[in-house]
Amino acid sequence: MKMASKMFCKYIRDMQADFVAVPVEGDCLKVAIVAPDMIVKCIEDSARVIERRKGERYARMKRVYTATIVCPLWRPVALIDTPYKRFKDVPTHCGMRSRGWEVVVADVTHGTHKGDNAGVVDVKNSDYGDLECKCGSSKFYHTHIATV
Repeated sequence: MKMASKMFCKYIRDMQADFVAVPVEGDCLKVAIVAPDMIVKCIEDSARVIERRKGERYARMKRVYTATIVCPLWRPVALIDTPYKRFKDVPTHCGMRSRGWEVVVADVTHGTHKGDNAGVVDVKNSDYGDLECKCGSSKFYHTHIATV
């Protein structure tokens, strides 16, 4: 998993993301603000919230959202409530639930949604800095960074 963690670190460096926002389901859907170094630790330890599919060198997030599994491994810096009960309740944006997740994160953190542009962090926030949003079986790497 060393290659996967290197790919993730390059991704975070290139995107200039300060934190990663992931969903956590409990009594309601929450936004977990996670430091990138905790994700690297999970990738290197092959934690149960990380998966690699056949033939892939990069790591993916598993579709595991329960707080009892996610929180001890990710160790979020903050948990912020959303108005939704489950991740399935998040509305779509541009036909995708993952983009809807970016809008939800922007709303509850009082940030600005920037995620529709390739090569730009998803949410800019005054409290948490630049947030990259991950959900579902998101890849922890990028294929290219768009030049602006």
